[in-house]
Amino acid sequence: MDNNYMQLYSRLFWPHNIKQNDISILDIAHSLSQQCRYTGHTKKFYSVAEHSLIVSDYLPHPFKLWGLMHDAAEAYMCDLASPIKHSLPKFKAMENKIMDVIAIKYGLAPYPMPVEVKKIDNAILNDEKEQTMRYPDLYQWGSITEPPLRCTINFYPPAEAKLLFLERFLELSFI
Repeated sequence: MDNNYMQLYSRLFWPHNIKQNDISILDIAHSLSQQCRYTGHTKKFYSVAEHSLIVSDYLPHPFKLWGLMHDAAEAYMCDLASPIKHSLPKFKAMENKIMDVIAIKYGLAPYPMPVEVKKIDNAILNDEKEQTMRYPDLYQWGSITEPPLRCTINFYPPAEAKLLFLERFLELSFI
């Protein structure tokens, strides 16, 4: 048996031999609801799950599920701060591989994600910087290329973010 596995919330997971049956919306919602954006350097806890909900909110219907799931690979491998991630091509390749399997499983293929999703994901950075950072005006973030969404971040606790994420997934999966 291959010992290169991870224990997830509901199962074991072999990241180097990923299959669609290894992916679970429960694991995704649970993990993303407990991961804080910006490697935890926020004024208050702000989950990846809440971020995903907001991205989904600002997209037109054909892209809402993509918006909700755009960071789903982070449930299986966490995230890295962008300046670090860009210097690790093998990390990015594994993230893309996992995201491709997730996209196929949930009918989001083809991967990569649509530009509309990336555009909203980038626009929310303005709002997140302003509402979550201790010193939002200290530096200009070079990755911000879109105008702000003017959204409100609610700082949901993990259990609430998880429930909202699962509810949104069910809503979008049956439209």
